[in-house]
Amino acid sequence: MDRFIIAMAGGFGGIAPGLIDKAHGLQSGEVAKWLANGDDLFIPILCGVGAMLLFFLIGCAVALIYRETVLSKAMILGIGAPALIMAAAAAGGKGGAPVDVTGVENAPWISRAYAQDTSSPNKAFDLTVKSVPGDTDCSSCAVQIIGKDNRLMAVQQLDPAAGETVITVPEGADSIVFSGSNTNSVSVDVRQIAEPSTTPSSKPVIDIGRDRNYWNDVQRSLGNKSVQPFDFNVTVQK
Repeated sequence: MDRFIIAMAGGFGGIAPGLIDKAHGLQSGEVAKWLANGDDLFIPILCGVGAMLLFFLIGCAVALIYRETVLSKAMILGIGAPALIMAAAAAGGKGGAPVDVTGVENAPWISRAYAQDTSSPNKAFDLTVKSVPGDTDCSSCAVQIIGKDNRLMAVQQLDPAAGETVITVPEGADSIVFSGSNTNSVSVDVRQIAEPSTTPSSKPVIDIGRDRNYWNDVQRSLGNKSVQPFDFNVTVQK
C-alpha cells in the first residue's frame, strides 16, 4: 500500500488520544479554563497544536519504520508511541513542588537559616502571608502546615479581602504548602523562613503571588493532566 497513506494512518493514530482528550476538555470546561487564564490566547493554542503535530509526526514515523502495510495496524502503531509519552508526562506531574524562596532585603539570611541544627524541631512562630488585596482568583488559596512525619498539622485559608493573613506555625513544623484553584501547589521548607533568633518581636513575612506559566500549557498538551495554568511565586521579607 502507498507509504503516504500508511504514514497518514499512523499519524492519525498518533493524534487520536489527543483528540479524545481535547473533546473531553471541551465538554468538561477544562479547555475554557486554560484559555480564560491567559493574557495571549495564541500561546496556549500554539502549545496544543504543537503537541498534536509532534504526536502526528511520531505516529507517521513509527508506521513507516515498522513497514506496516495494513491501515488498521498502522493506526494502532501510531497510537502506541504518543501514548507512552503522555503516560510518562502524567507520571512526572508536579504537585507540592519544593522551591527556594527569595529574600528581599537580605538573601544570605536564608542561608543562615539552613545552618541551624536540623535535629531539633523548629520553634513555633507567627508567619504573615501577604497577597494581592481583593484577589478573587485566590479566594480558595490555603496554607497547609506539614510536620516532619508528613502529618498535616494545620490548615488555614488566605484572606483575599485583606490581602494579609497571620498564620501560627506550630513547633516541629517541617514545610508549608500553598495551594489554590487553578494553581500548582508549592512547598516551602520552614527552615527557609523561620527566624533563627528567639526574639519574639521578629516575625517573618511572605509575599505570595500567582503567575501564569505557559510552560504548564506545554506539559498539559503533552498529557500531564495534573498540572494547572498558574504557579505560585514566594518571596520572603525580613
